[in-house]
Order: sequence, then structure tokens, then C-alpha cells
Amino acid sequence: MTRPNQSQKALRHVCISPSGLGLKYRLATKLVFSNVNRPDNYNFGVVGPPGVGLFHKIADDGEVLVSGRNVMKEYYKMPEETAGTFTEDGWLKTGDIGEIDANNFLKITDRKKDLIITAGGKNIAPSRIEGIMTTSKYINQVCVVGDKRKYLSAVVALDEENIRDYADSHQIVYKIFSDLVGHPDIKALIDSEVKKKNQELPSFETLKRVTLVPEFTHHLGKFTGKAGQIIGHNRKSFAGFPGPGCFYGGI
Repeated sequence: MTRPNQSQKALRHVCISPSGLGLKYRLATKLVFSNVNRPDNYNFGVVGPPGVGLFHKIADDGEVLVSGRNVMKEYYKMPEETAGTFTEDGWLKTGDIGEIDANNFLKITDRKKDLIITAGGKNIAPSRIEGIMTTSKYINQVCVVGDKRKYLSAVVALDEENIRDYADSHQIVYKIFSDLVGHPDIKALIDSEVKKKNQELPSFETLKRVTLVPEFTHHLGKFTGKAGQIIGHNRKSFAGFPGPGCFYGGI
């Protein structure tokens, strides 16, 4: 038995196996682990199949559910919290959104609390879109917004080094980096990049509007530049976006 606390979030653990890099999936205080890649049964970008005596499935809303001998029984003397942590038939709610492929491998795609529900009722995992957009060398960070809206928008922080190189090679005159954020040629460049990346997404997940910023600063939310991803950010910080300086993606 255990008590809930703020550390109970999904953790991805990296472990080295004879075959290479493996990922293990567990929840900090609710279960030891549920899924793990094996030396003889693994894949990249996933957390592997469930362990022996463990089971997983995906709920109708996309949440990963787990069951088995490693799962906690209850929160100590906290029946309401326990009831909210399990489904009526006893599956543990992980709070993560995921997919299970044909080989029974689990892939975590987002946190349930970060899901965007559009005005049309589509459930969208923003981190997947953000990950695709940041494969552009000109884009450093992305925050997708669109909850209760008809379409998705994004706030985009530019990759300073590559944007400067582009500007220099195209004879774009500027004094400081922030001058490039509003430059028509840079907007056209990002417009083109977003258009290319949108081709990898279904129509309801494509970005329709983009706001460019030099970087994500503290007053906009809590961010890290690691791998071009935004971690621990609060999308409410961008509730007013797109704002001044936004432009249509031409889609």
C-alpha cells in the first residue's frame, strides 16, 4: 500500500542490454514496472512488451491501462484516491496515452493531461506533432495549442544557429537575432517547413497558424531546449496565442 504524491508520474528508464539500448516503463509508486525491451525481443522508440504475469491495454480515450502482480493494491486508508486510480474492473490508470502494435509492444505517445480536445471533438497528442516539427533544423522548440478550437496553432522558437546561417547565405540584413523573427523571408522559410511537416500528419493534426518567437522564456512557461522538445510546460501560458506576428501556414 502507498500514498499518492506529486512524484507519481510516468518515468522512462534507460537500461543497457547485450543487444543495445532498451527502454523500461514504470510508474514511480504504483508498480515496479510493466513493460521492458528484452535482448531477444526489442524495438526502438517503444517500451517493449509487458513483463511475465503483466497485462496492458488501451482504453477508449487512448489511456494506457495495466494489470498484474506488480500493480499496487490500494492507497493506504484512501479509498477515494484508490477508486480514482483504477477502472471499475481493476485496471490501473497510468495517465499516459499510448499505442500497442501488432507485436504487443507499447509506445508512450503523451500524457493524458496534455491531450488537446478540439472543437470538433478530436483527441490530439501534441507532443507527437511537436516532435515532427522539431525535425526541421530551423525549428528549436514548438508548443502546439488548440484546445476547444477549430484548428491547431503553434508557438515556434527558431534555431538560432541555423537561422543565422540561412540569413547570411541569403543576404538577409539584420543587426540582432530577434530582427529575423519578423523578417518576411524567415516567415516564408518556416511556412515552407511547417507545410512539409504537415504532410506527415492527418489533416486534423496539421498546424494552421504559427507564431514565431526567438526563444521560450520563463514568463512563457517552464521549458528546456533538450532535443528541441518542451518538457513540463503549461499550455495555458499560450492561451492567448496566436497573437501579434502570427501568420497562416499556407495550408
